[in-house]
Amino acid sequence: MSESQKENGGAGPEGTIPAQEDGVGAAATDEPTSFEPEEDPEAAEDQGDS
Repeated sequence: MSESQKENGGAGPEGTIPAQEDGVGAAATDEPTSFEPEEDPEAAEDQGDS
């Protein structure tokens, strides 16, 4: 385990990714999403928003 994982308690280079095997869902918090469909044209097409 790296020093950052020990300090922050998570995985990844900054220790900010939840280390639980089941992970965390995108809608796991009440915070609004910052996803903008125009940033990912393929995602917008998948939703019919193009």
